[in-house]
Amino acid sequence: MSKKILAYASRGGHWVQLKRIIDGSDFKLTTISTLGNDEADYIVPDFSRSTWYRFLGVLISISKIVFRNNPDIVITTGAAPGVIIALLYRVKGTKVIWIDSIANSKKLSLSARIVRPFVTVVLTQWEYLADESKNILYKGAVF
Repeated sequence: MSKKILAYASRGGHWVQLKRIIDGSDFKLTTISTLGNDEADYIVPDFSRSTWYRFLGVLISISKIVFRNNPDIVITTGAAPGVIIALLYRVKGTKVIWIDSIANSKKLSLSARIVRPFVTVVLTQWEYLADESKNILYKGAVF
């Protein structure tokens, strides 16, 4: 029986990177993305530091999905809603892999820095940002 994977990415570049990772996989796959992406199984509202007031609505939307789905592994390329997904699934005991965007070439994204202590592993796409002592690994770039 294949593993159940839940994959989340915000629309745009995060989604493009995630699709490159999951396309062609033989896992039982469930996808979540933000408004404006009609490819995903579930769509949730987006929020950011500048739209922090949307947080509660996003939390409610994501919580409904989290309680309905019990994947073996969660994979996310971010952004802010991915933090909620990662933290809620870790509370449930699910393994979570955070893949930081290739755009973050100088330092990890704020989202990755927030979830790093909680997720199973953070993967960076820049070798010089890896730090095994902080569970930040480099396994190559998506592009």
